[in-house]
Amino acid sequence: MKVGEDTFNSHPEILTLVEEIVKECKEMGLSTTSIKDLSINVINVSGMEDQVFSILAFSYNSLSNGPIKFCFLYCSMFPSDYEILEDELIELWIGEGLLIASYDIQRAWNQGYDIIQSLKEACLLDSSDQSEKHVKMHDMIRDMALWLTTKPGEDKKKVVVKERARMVESRDIAEWKEAHRISLWDIATVSLLDIGHEMPSFPNLETLFLRRSSMDEIPTGFLEKMPLVRVLDLSYNIAWKVVGSCIRKLHLQSCSKMISLELSPSCVQAMVHLETLQINSCDDLNDVKINAEDKGKRGFISRYNMFLPKFCKLHEVHIISCSKLLNLTWLIYAPCLQSLAVSACESMEELINRNDGVVKENSGLFSRLTTLQLENLPKIKSICNWVLPFPSLKMIYVHSCENLRKIPFDFNSGKNSLKKIQAEQNWWEGLQWEDEAIKQRFNSFFMPSEYMDLQQVLGYGY
Repeated sequence: MKVGEDTFNSHPEILTLVEEIVKECKEMGLSTTSIKDLSINVINVSGMEDQVFSILAFSYNSLSNGPIKFCFLYCSMFPSDYEILEDELIELWIGEGLLIASYDIQRAWNQGYDIIQSLKEACLLDSSDQSEKHVKMHDMIRDMALWLTTKPGEDKKKVVVKERARMVESRDIAEWKEAHRISLWDIATVSLLDIGHEMPSFPNLETLFLRRSSMDEIPTGFLEKMPLVRVLDLSYNIAWKVVGSCIRKLHLQSCSKMISLELSPSCVQAMVHLETLQINSCDDLNDVKINAEDKGKRGFISRYNMFLPKFCKLHEVHIISCSKLLNLTWLIYAPCLQSLAVSACESMEELINRNDGVVKENSGLFSRLTTLQLENLPKIKSICNWVLPFPSLKMIYVHSCENLRKIPFDFNSGKNSLKKIQAEQNWWEGLQWEDEAIKQRFNSFFMPSEYMDLQQVLGYGY
C-alpha cells in the first residue's frame, strides 16, 4: 500500500518526523524521491515508533524470502555503529545454520559474501570507512531490525542486546527468559547473572554473546540452563572458567588470563553438537584439558582416557596466536575433524603428545581430516610420532615451520585423496623420509609457494 494523506494527518508530528526520516535516509543512501509515493508493507501496529519503522522497513520487505532476511536481522546483535568483520559475520551465520549451504563450507562462504553485497545494495548495511573487510549498520536501521524481531502485540523480546552498562540486574534477567538470542557487550559488572540461589532458565535461547565483560567466570550451572544454545561467543573477556553447553560454535578470542581450558566429561557430553571451535589471541592459554576422575585422582592419564565422551560433530578447529599453547592432544576426542588450522603458536612443539601412553596408533586419529594448515610455528617438531594413513586428506599447507623435519607419511598415506602439498621449497627439500620412494611418491603433489598468510589459505580473515 502507499502512505496517503490520512497517514500524514493522523498525528501532528508525523510530517516533521517524515522530514527527519528523509534526511536520515538520504544520509544512508536510501531512495526517497517522493516519500508520499513510497511503497511499503505497513505492519498493523500502533504508535509513533511503529509508523517510523514501518516506513524504514521498505528496504527489508523488498528483500527476497529466505536466509537473507534472517542474516540481516542477525546483524542487530552487534552494538550501534560497530565495525563488523565480514568474515566473522559469515562465520556466525554458518554456526547458526542460517545459510542454505552450511553443509558445504566453501558454498556457505560464497553465499555469505553474496548476502553481504545484497544488503549493501539495499542500503541495509554500510561499508566501513576504515576497512574494506568490515561493514556496519546505521543505528536507525539497527533499531528497525530489533523492532522487526518482535511480533506485533508481543511484549517479550526474542532478541536482547545490552551494551555499555555498569551491571546486569536480576530484573533484566527475569525479562529475558523467553529470548532466543542475547547479546551483552561492555558490561562492567555481571555478577548478578547468578541471581539468588536459583539459576534462571532460558529454554528458547539459541545464541549468547558475552563480549568484553568483567566476569571472572560463568556461574556454575548457568549454561546448562540453556539447552538449545548453538552459538556461544566469549570474545575479549578478562578471565574465564568455561563450562560446556549444547552449542554448535564456540569462539574464544582475546581471553586474557585464561591459562587453561578445562572440560569435564559431562561438559564434553553436553557439547555433543559442537561443530566449530576457534581460539584466537588467548596469549596465556597453555593447555586444553579433558579431565576425568580415575580412582579418585585427577591426572594426565585419566584425562586422555579413550572411553571419555567425544566431540562427535566437531569438524573445524582454528587455533590462532596462542603463544603459550603446547599441544593439541585433546583432538584425539574429535574423530570427525575435517579442517585444522594452527598459526602463530610460538611455544608449540607437537600437535599430538604421545607420552601419556593412551594415544594408540590405531586410534583413527585424523581419519576424516581433509585440510591441514600449519603456519608460523617456530618450535614445532612433530605432528605426531607415528605414521598416519590420512585416508581423507586433500591439502596440506605449511609455512615458517623450520623445525618440522618429518611428516607422518608412509607410501599409502593420503592414497586416493591427496591433491596438494603447499610449502616453501627449502622446507620440502629438507624433509627427512624413511624411504626415498616415499618422497618420490609425494613429489608430484608438492607445490612451492612464497609466503601466503593463513587468512588467504582459509579464504577469510580473523
